[in-house]
Amino acid sequence: MVTNEERLTEMEQRIADLEAELRARERSRIHLGSIVRELIPPEVRGHVQAAQRERLKAMRVYLDRAIARLDRDATAGPDTL
Repeated sequence: MVTNEERLTEMEQRIADLEAELRARERSRIHLGSIVRELIPPEVRGHVQAAQRERLKAMRVYLDRAIARLDRDATAGPDTL
């Protein structure tokens, strides 16, 4: 028969193993990011960031137009729907 102390010891070991596995996974994610940063030259990263910024600006224009259209329709009255 297993005693409560043995169960507790086993559970503590399981927790320690799970925590070690979690730390290893977190380190691998961080390591992967640093590898990608090393592989991609800074100039390329700068171009990618600039392209993302321009894409977001374009989305802003579409959103602003859609909002303006909704506001215009709302001021025209409910009969325009």
